[in-house]
Amino acid sequence: MKRFSKEDIENIKIGDILPNCFGQMKEVTKITFRGKTPKGKLFVGVRQQFSDNSTLTNTYTEGKYPPIIGSTS
Repeated sequence: MKRFSKEDIENIKIGDILPNCFGQMKEVTKITFRGKTPKGKLFVGVRQQFSDNSTLTNTYTEGKYPPIIGSTS
């Protein structure tokens, strides 16, 4: 997996397929927030369908790898 570029973060939209925190590729169903870190890096919060009855919210940040539980990168 690659780090997210500024363009990647700017262009995340509903319908995109991104890895969730478990490494599963899931569809973005809602953009919950966008912003900048104190160091000026862009970030975006998204909601993804996890199962028929549940969703997950993940945050993706410019220059970082996807946030996957148990990842050592």
